[in-house]
Amino acid sequence: MGTPAVSPPLKPAMPPMTPKRARQRYVRSFGSSISAYVVLVFGVPLLLRQYEITGPLLWLLAVLPALPLLFIIYVLGRYLLETDEYERAIQTRRMMAALGAMLAVCTVYGFMETFAAAPHLELFLVFPMFCVFWGLSCIFIRTAK
Repeated sequence: MGTPAVSPPLKPAMPPMTPKRARQRYVRSFGSSISAYVVLVFGVPLLLRQYEITGPLLWLLAVLPALPLLFIIYVLGRYLLETDEYERAIQTRRMMAALGAMLAVCTVYGFMETFAAAPHLELFLVFPMFCVFWGLSCIFIRTAK
Protein backbone atom coordinates (compact mmCIF):
# COMPACT_ATOMS: atom_id res chain seq x y z
CA MET A 1 0.00 0.00 0.00
CA GLY A 2 1.17 3.52 -0.77
CA THR A 3 0.90 6.62 1.31
CA PRO A 4 -2.59 8.05 1.63
CA ALA A 5 -3.39 11.17 -0.37
CA VAL A 6 -3.62 14.35 1.66
CA SER A 7 -6.58 16.50 0.76
CA PRO A 8 -6.14 20.29 0.76
CA PRO A 9 -7.74 22.28 3.59
CA LEU A 10 -11.23 23.56 2.93
CA LYS A 11 -10.33 27.13 3.85
CA PRO A 12 -7.05 28.95 3.42
CA ALA A 13 -5.10 29.05 6.67
CA MET A 14 -5.38 32.30 8.59
CA PRO A 15 -2.11 34.08 9.27
CA PRO A 16 -1.03 33.81 12.90
CA MET A 17 -2.40 36.38 15.32
CA THR A 18 0.21 39.03 15.98
CA PRO A 19 -0.08 41.90 18.48
CA LYS A 20 -0.62 44.28 15.54
CA ARG A 21 -3.43 42.14 14.09
CA ALA A 22 -4.96 41.71 17.56
CA ARG A 23 -5.00 45.49 18.04
CA GLN A 24 -6.51 46.08 14.58
CA ARG A 25 -9.21 43.49 15.28
CA TYR A 26 -9.89 45.08 18.68
CA VAL A 27 -10.16 48.60 17.22
CA ARG A 28 -12.50 47.42 14.44
CA SER A 29 -14.74 45.47 16.81
CA PHE A 30 -14.77 48.18 19.47
CA GLY A 31 -15.48 50.90 16.91
CA SER A 32 -18.41 49.11 15.32
CA SER A 33 -19.84 48.15 18.72
CA ILE A 34 -19.59 51.63 20.21
CA SER A 35 -21.19 53.03 17.03
CA ALA A 36 -24.10 50.62 17.42
CA TYR A 37 -24.36 51.60 21.09
CA VAL A 38 -24.58 55.33 20.26
CA VAL A 39 -27.26 54.71 17.62
CA LEU A 40 -29.30 52.55 20.02
CA VAL A 41 -28.88 54.75 23.10
CA PHE A 42 -30.32 57.69 21.17
CA GLY A 43 -32.62 55.75 18.82
CA VAL A 44 -34.51 53.63 21.35
CA PRO A 45 -35.74 56.63 23.42
CA LEU A 46 -36.85 58.37 20.22
CA LEU A 47 -38.76 55.28 19.20
CA LEU A 48 -40.35 54.96 22.64
CA ARG A 49 -41.45 58.62 22.60
CA GLN A 50 -42.96 58.27 19.13
CA TYR A 51 -44.93 55.06 19.72
CA GLU A 52 -46.79 53.63 22.70
CA ILE A 53 -44.86 50.40 23.03
CA THR A 54 -45.71 48.05 25.87
CA GLY A 55 -45.17 44.48 26.95
CA PRO A 56 -42.37 42.22 25.75
CA LEU A 57 -41.42 44.54 22.87
CA LEU A 58 -40.77 47.34 25.37
CA TRP A 59 -38.50 45.04 27.39
CA LEU A 60 -36.67 43.98 24.24
CA LEU A 61 -36.13 47.60 23.17
CA ALA A 62 -34.94 48.50 26.67
CA VAL A 63 -32.26 45.78 26.49
CA LEU A 64 -31.04 46.62 22.97
CA PRO A 65 -28.58 49.41 23.93
CA ALA A 66 -26.86 47.04 26.39
CA LEU A 67 -26.06 44.41 23.74
CA PRO A 68 -23.20 46.33 22.07
CA LEU A 69 -21.69 46.96 25.52
CA LEU A 70 -21.85 43.25 26.31
CA PHE A 71 -20.05 42.58 23.04
CA ILE A 72 -17.41 45.17 23.98
CA ILE A 73 -16.76 43.26 27.20
CA TYR A 74 -16.19 40.15 25.08
CA VAL A 75 -13.94 42.12 22.70
CA LEU A 76 -11.83 43.34 25.63
CA GLY A 77 -11.36 39.79 26.89
CA ARG A 78 -10.56 38.51 23.41
CA TYR A 79 -7.96 41.25 22.95
CA LEU A 80 -6.26 40.26 26.19
CA LEU A 81 -6.07 36.66 25.00
CA GLU A 82 -4.81 37.52 21.51
CA THR A 83 -2.14 40.09 22.31
CA ASP A 84 1.37 39.50 23.65
CA GLU A 85 2.25 39.09 27.32
CA TYR A 86 3.63 42.61 27.74
CA GLU A 87 0.53 44.34 26.33
CA ARG A 88 -1.68 41.95 28.32
CA ALA A 89 0.14 42.89 31.54
CA ILE A 90 -0.18 46.63 30.87
CA GLN A 91 -3.86 46.44 29.94
CA THR A 92 -4.64 44.22 32.91
CA ARG A 93 -3.03 46.75 35.28
CA ARG A 94 -5.00 49.54 33.63
CA MET A 95 -8.28 47.63 33.82
CA MET A 96 -7.68 46.78 37.47
CA ALA A 97 -7.03 50.45 38.25
CA ALA A 98 -10.21 51.42 36.40
CA LEU A 99 -12.20 48.72 38.17
CA GLY A 100 -10.90 49.88 41.57
CA ALA A 101 -11.75 53.51 40.83
CA MET A 102 -15.21 52.58 39.55
CA LEU A 103 -15.94 50.39 42.59
CA ALA A 104 -14.76 53.14 44.92
CA VAL A 105 -16.95 55.79 43.26
CA CYS A 106 -19.99 53.50 43.17
CA THR A 107 -19.55 52.47 46.81
CA VAL A 108 -19.08 56.01 48.11
CA TYR A 109 -21.90 57.37 45.97
CA GLY A 110 -24.18 54.51 47.03
CA PHE A 111 -23.75 55.53 50.66
CA MET A 112 -24.35 59.15 49.68
CA GLU A 113 -27.61 58.13 47.97
CA THR A 114 -28.68 56.07 50.99
CA PHE A 115 -27.76 58.44 53.81
CA ALA A 116 -27.46 61.92 52.30
CA ALA A 117 -30.25 61.88 49.69
CA ALA A 118 -27.82 62.36 46.77
CA PRO A 119 -29.50 62.11 43.36
CA HIS A 120 -29.84 58.56 42.04
CA LEU A 121 -27.03 57.32 39.78
CA GLU A 122 -28.40 55.25 36.90
CA LEU A 123 -26.74 51.85 36.66
CA PHE A 124 -26.26 52.06 32.90
CA LEU A 125 -23.67 54.78 33.59
CA VAL A 126 -21.34 52.34 35.40
CA PHE A 127 -19.82 50.85 32.23
CA PRO A 128 -19.10 54.24 30.63
CA MET A 129 -17.57 55.28 33.98
CA PHE A 130 -15.29 52.23 33.81
CA CYS A 131 -14.24 53.22 30.29
CA VAL A 132 -13.43 56.78 31.42
CA PHE A 133 -11.34 55.48 34.31
CA TRP A 134 -9.64 53.00 32.00
CA GLY A 135 -8.77 55.81 29.60
CA LEU A 136 -7.41 57.91 32.46
CA SER A 137 -5.36 54.97 33.71
CA CYS A 138 -3.61 54.88 30.31
CA ILE A 139 -2.09 58.26 31.15
CA PHE A 140 -0.57 57.02 34.41
CA ILE A 141 0.14 53.34 33.80
CA ARG A 142 2.68 53.14 30.99
CA THR A 143 4.59 49.94 31.83
CA ALA A 144 3.83 46.46 33.07
CA LYS A 145 5.91 46.96 36.23
